[in-house]
Amino acid sequence: MKNQNKTFFYGIGHSMVDYFAENVLIYDELEKLKSPAHLEESDFDNVFSKIVPKMRKTGGTAVNILKTASKTGIECFFSGSTGMKEDKRDDDAIFFQREMAENKIECQLFSRENPTGRFLSISGKTEDGKEVQKVIVNVGAAKKIEVAQVNEVRFGHSNCFVMEGMQFMNQGVLEQIVDFSFRYNVPLAVDCGTIFGAEAVGKRLLDISNSLDIILFANEAEAAALKQYVEKPEDVCFLYVEKLGENGSKAFFDGKVIYQEAIKVPKKCEVACGDVFAGTLLAGIFKKTQNCFWDLKADDLPELLELASLEASKVLLNF
Repeated sequence: MKNQNKTFFYGIGHSMVDYFAENVLIYDELEKLKSPAHLEESDFDNVFSKIVPKMRKTGGTAVNILKTASKTGIECFFSGSTGMKEDKRDDDAIFFQREMAENKIECQLFSRENPTGRFLSISGKTEDGKEVQKVIVNVGAAKKIEVAQVNEVRFGHSNCFVMEGMQFMNQGVLEQIVDFSFRYNVPLAVDCGTIFGAEAVGKRLLDISNSLDIILFANEAEAAALKQYVEKPEDVCFLYVEKLGENGSKAFFDGKVIYQEAIKVPKKCEVACGDVFAGTLLAGIFKKTQNCFWDLKADDLPELLELASLEASKVLLNF
């Protein structure tokens, strides 16, 4: 039974640990890597061994959205998978659970044989002074999510279910989420997260949107991928939002398009910027409507989009 006086978000997705390295000497092999580069464990470890990260944070699209919502006072719960080493949780798994607890997010984490998923953001210069930014990823244990990890009790008590587009590729998990969403009348907040995630959403969106309320987020590249399958996502979603980076954002709602300019600040790092935007907007919608999200009005969105843009700009400025 939902408590309409308290907002509760439940999310499922990739449990990642994000590492950040600055002022790195970019060697030839690293410069040649595409970005983002999705590497196997050994190749990731080879790059990682040559880099000295300055910090690490919990990450993953759904994780970042929940962390943002939690900071506004919303109660959050997360399901995901972390890694093991020699039959024990690895160091990143322990770090992940500890930092999530510090963010007041309760977790249900399954341990897998692979290492905990890792994301490495690198900025630096080549020997000849060329500035380079690279992102490399090893998803590791994070991608191994099973139907049993979709917690029905938490789902039934939630006001909103948060997920990333890649879960649309997981047939059994998606079917369980759709079933619970319909059964308990819980809207789905879906952030495409990657181009692959956008394609996965596009392939299934028309199948599930008739019976569910969907709040969908995509950045510019993801929107292009999504529209290869669904020409007008706004026609099948309760709310569709395009995150356009330095070009602002557009919300498609109730037949209207609401545009919000980006807040211009010096860029330090864009990692998690779009997730913070989505988390702020989601939290704002449920607070504005006192958990009756279907009472949202188009006139509410300019203020909510502006606040989301402001919070996203703080990531660019202060990360």
